[in-house]
Amino acid sequence: MRQLDRKLVIAGVMSLIGADVALTVRDGEAEMWMEEQRVTVSAGQSLIVPAERMHGFRNSGNVTLHIHAVLASPIFEATMEGATETVRRWEAV
Repeated sequence: MRQLDRKLVIAGVMSLIGADVALTVRDGEAEMWMEEQRVTVSAGQSLIVPAERMHGFRNSGNVTLHIHAVLASPIFEATMEGATETVRRWEAV
């Protein structure tokens, strides 16, 4: 994820292997997608993404977007859209 300015946040499209994720908008508004489905999510709302589904989000509001992500596994891998192999792996220590 990279922040370009206070109003625009871009997250890469990714898939998490072995972990469901709950994305909750804390402040602002986000356009979120999971595969071909798109939805606008406002503060206090969440999107639940099952493991291995391509997903991402972007700031669709006029203020800084704050998102809280909860991953349902202590060990998982992430693959970015277009990657031919897993690019990151996290493990509990």
